[in-house]
Formats: sequence, C-alpha cells, structure tokens
Amino acid sequence: MIGLPQLTWFPKPFSAGDTDGAGAQKTLGNPDLDLPTLLVRETAQNSWDARIPGQIPLFDMRLRLLDDNVRDVLRWNIFGNGMAPNLGLDETLDAPALWALEISDRGTKGLGGPTRNDLEPPAGQPTDYMDFVLTLGAPPDTDAGGGTFGFGKTAIYNASACGTVLIWSRTGADAGPHERFIASAMGTSFERDGHVFTGRQWWAVPGAEARPDDFLRFEPATGAMAEQLGAAVFERTFLEGETGTSLLILQPHGCDEPDQLVRQWADALSRYLWPKMPINQPLERQMHITLSSPEGEHPLDSPTSSTVLAARMRCLNAIRQEQAGSSEPADSMVQLLPIAILRPKKLLGHLAMTQVPKLPDGQSYPDDTAVNSVSYMRNKAELIVRDEPLGPMATGICEWVGVFRTTAELDPVFAEAEPPAHDSWNALSPKDKNAQSFVRVALRNIRAEAEKYRNPSWNAAPSGESAPTGVLSAELAGLMIETGAVSAASHSPMRRRISRANPGSRASARVIEAQPLPRSLNDIAEGRQTTRALIAVSGTAPSVRVTLDRLDIAIDGGKRLESDNELRVIKWLIDGSPAVPEYSTAGTQSVRAAPGQQIATDISFPVDMAVDFSFSAKEA
Repeated sequence: MIGLPQLTWFPKPFSAGDTDGAGAQKTLGNPDLDLPTLLVRETAQNSWDARIPGQIPLFDMRLRLLDDNVRDVLRWNIFGNGMAPNLGLDETLDAPALWALEISDRGTKGLGGPTRNDLEPPAGQPTDYMDFVLTLGAPPDTDAGGGTFGFGKTAIYNASACGTVLIWSRTGADAGPHERFIASAMGTSFERDGHVFTGRQWWAVPGAEARPDDFLRFEPATGAMAEQLGAAVFERTFLEGETGTSLLILQPHGCDEPDQLVRQWADALSRYLWPKMPINQPLERQMHITLSSPEGEHPLDSPTSSTVLAARMRCLNAIRQEQAGSSEPADSMVQLLPIAILRPKKLLGHLAMTQVPKLPDGQSYPDDTAVNSVSYMRNKAELIVRDEPLGPMATGICEWVGVFRTTAELDPVFAEAEPPAHDSWNALSPKDKNAQSFVRVALRNIRAEAEKYRNPSWNAAPSGESAPTGVLSAELAGLMIETGAVSAASHSPMRRRISRANPGSRASARVIEAQPLPRSLNDIAEGRQTTRALIAVSGTAPSVRVTLDRLDIAIDGGKRLESDNELRVIKWLIDGSPAVPEYSTAGTQSVRAAPGQQIATDISFPVDMAVDFSFSAKEA
C-alpha cells in the first residue's frame, strides 16, 4: 500500500547442522491434542511466562476476516519482495476469504533483548526476541515459566495453513517504549537460484552492515516503521504505556468452519486456564482472557459460571492454603491428602478431591474429562498439564473432581517429565533415578487415593474369607495392542472356554472373550491399552464370588508380578452395569454375581506387553 514501508524477504539457506523446515514443524512430536488446543496452550503459556510483576496480564484471541486493505498491505508491503514457492502463502493471499487469528497479550514484557542469535548476549539482558523469532529449542529465561523446551512455538506455525505469522511487539525501556515488527514462516525446503533453503524465512529489514549475499543479516522493523505496519494489519493496537506482543496467524486450519473453531478455542481456554480466571484471588494468580470473532465476544466457562470448574477451584484453593501454611479453616467439602514417597522421604505434592452434583437422567457433562478426573499441575505456573479420567463414584449418586499440585521444590522434576507439548508426565523422562521415582510414585499414589475416594469399599474385606485353591487361567501371551486394535503381529483376542472351580464347589467362571477396547486420549498419552475380559458365571448357589487372583506381565515366556502400578483394574461390570468390587486383606478384588450373569473386568496395561491373569469362582 502506498505510503507504508516495505519489508525484505530473508530465506534461510542450508548450512551444516541445519534442520529441514518439515522436521522443525515436527519438534512437538505427536501430542495427543488437536491443533486448536495446542495453539491455546502454547500461546497462553508464553503470555503467562512473560507477565510483568504487579500487573494482571491480558490474553486476547480474536478470529478475523481480513478486508481488502489489510490484504493489500500483506501482499505488497509485507510479502511483496518474495516468498518460498512451496509455502502456500501466495494462494492464501488470493483466497476468496482471508482469515486470520490475532492473539495479543498486554501487561507482559514483550520481545526484548538482542536481535542476533550468533553473538553472546550481554550478561543480564533478556533473550526473548531471539528465542521466539530466531531460535528453535531455547528454554525460557524464568524459573517460574510453564515452558521448558522452546519447541512449543512450532504450534503457532503449524496452526497456519501457510505456516506464516506476523509478530508485533513493544517492550518498555528507560527512553520509552520500543516497538518491533517482523513476519516469519516455517515451511519445507526449496531450491532457488542454485541454493537450497531450509524452509524457514523472515520478512524484515537488512542489517546495517549486511552484504548483498548475506542472506541472514536482518533486523525487525522498529520505531515508526514498526508502528505503521502493525497498525495497518492488527486490529488491537498498543495503548499508551502498554507493552506486550501480538501475533497474526494467517489462514488458521479449520477456518472454513469458524464457529466450530471458536468453540474449540473456547473449550481449551476454559479447560486449561480456569485457575487464572477468578478475580477474587491474588493479582499474581490472575489473567484476563477474552475470545471473539466477527460474531462478537464469546463467553467462556469459568469457576464463576461452571459447577465443575468451581469444584476444581475449591480443590486448588485447599491445596494453596495447605502449601502456604495458612491457619484458615479447611474447606469441609474437600478431602486433602499429601502425596509422598518413603524412600527417599519426600513430599511430592498434594491431592484434593471433592464431589460434584450428578446431572439429571439424560444429561451429561460436556466431555469425559470434565468430571471423575484429576487435573495435574505444577506449582508455580498452575497451568493444567492434563486431566486424567479415573472412573465414576461407585455409589453412582454423584460425580467428583480432583486436583494435584506439586510442591515448589519438585517443580523442576515434573517439568523434566513433560514432553515438548507439556501435556503429560512420563516417569522415564528425568535422567536422575530418584526423579523418576518421584514422578512414578506420585502418579501411582494419586490413582490409588482417587480409587479409595470414589470407591467406599476399597478397604472393605469380607470377614472369614479364605484364599481360593482352584484357579481359572486365561493366558493372553502375545496380545500386542496398538491404536485400539490387535496388531498384525499379534494373536486374535482370546476366546478360551476353560472352566474350573474350587474343590468342593459347584461354582465356575468361564472366560468367553478378551477384547481390546479403543484407546482413549489418555491411553495414547501414557502408552497404555485396555482389554476387557468377559466371564460367564455358573453354579447352584444364589450367588457366586469371582476373584481376580493374579495379574502379571509376561515377558519372553516368563512372568513378573505387577510393579509401579503398571497393571490396573479400571472397572468391573455385571451384565453391563457398574459393580463395586470387594477387597481382601491381601488386596485381591472380587465381585458377586448370580449364576447366568456375565462379569466383565477392564484391565489397563502398557502397550506391546503380554498379560496373564487368573480368576477363581466360589459359591458365596
């Protein structure tokens, strides 16, 4: 557009050690989250990490349909000097409808520091600009941050159909605010004029000392130039005294169904940022969050509008109170438990659980993780890592929710246990053996305590129970499960029709099928699979007790007993209805059924492992 400055194209040529842009786009791996959710988590986390002490950060997402004026600025002033032929940017700019997602944070420090990453930054200076714009894999420079790898920014590029984002930032300085503007893209490699380029590229201004053949000596537009370009393409500008960063993601994936896309963003904002939403908490815990589209502003579920999120907030407040050593009265509606390891003796965090009203018949909560699940979070950031479903209340009268928060001391350990997408904890990720134990024991004990909370009969052992002597075995060696189905290399689901009973008893149980169940999102995240064993019950007495005697993992023809909670019984069913198991003093589980009924038990175990289990039957 006439009267506006013009940027120059800077594609990155290949040199030793470089990664193809296609590889850079995959640095997040294959997280068990959709693109809209990944984008919300990454950008919100970046904004939270960049907050200025004493200010409540603003995080704003707005879906826009760009008009012809903005389209012209993009075509001629931003990208007019060139672009990769395989990026898809040219087609995007010519699309009948040009959509963009504008993400802005304010009350944050902006992208300051040096603009070159080939020189050692001065001691004490921030490196936000070069870490976000230039470098892939740089960790945050704050110990209170949620991010740890510096790869999450690829979610921003992956969210764009043409891998392109515009960046406008303002930082504070003694001489007044300082603005920077640059465009950046991440695509696949390409060839031009005899050179091969990685696919990473920027639109900026030449460095003061750059030579004509120096592809990568560029600087962001600054001062009046940055302000002019930013105001021409962004809807939200900087008010007087404001600092922060704005992103414009071109043609976000899913914009052909804008209403559905906005709903996905709204769900992700509510699910992962609810601890930041209440205004009746200390300023340092708050974040103002807004979402809008051409239809107007969209309401978000929060602890003030959602019964489930209000219950989660009660749990979090109980943990905050306990970990701060507060003398205020405890919330009588919340059960609060320390999660600790004995060797070495260490407090790992706290688990809080509370009940949630059950909805009337025919109604349900929005998704399977809204209730009957535990939210995992680290101490300082209080960003939700994930929600793990752990089963409904055995009574069926109500639902429940839980929250686990690490201690501040253990934050680095659990941060190391997270993958680049920060959406789970893997006990094998930390290098230190003690750290691995901390994560493994925390997850095991959280699940065990949740089982006790939701199942009142956890410690109920029938008096006078004797150990069964007969065993019905269902050997599942070779059952290798992947993505919810038996892999080609494995056996079909077992359908043994073997029946045995205790001596002197006419009761029997017959395993009629062992069927793999579709893997849930959490199964995929943890590398687990669930198999359902179906058991037919017969006998002459009115009631038969069927007991799970053994649950092992079989490796190379041998067996080893369950350890570190690798094998878990998820639920029991009798004729398709939930059943509450009874527990012996030895910890074995059993259920009572009438002859002719069918019992099912769901067993969770790591993928690519074979499992052995055995049941016994006895007239009750």
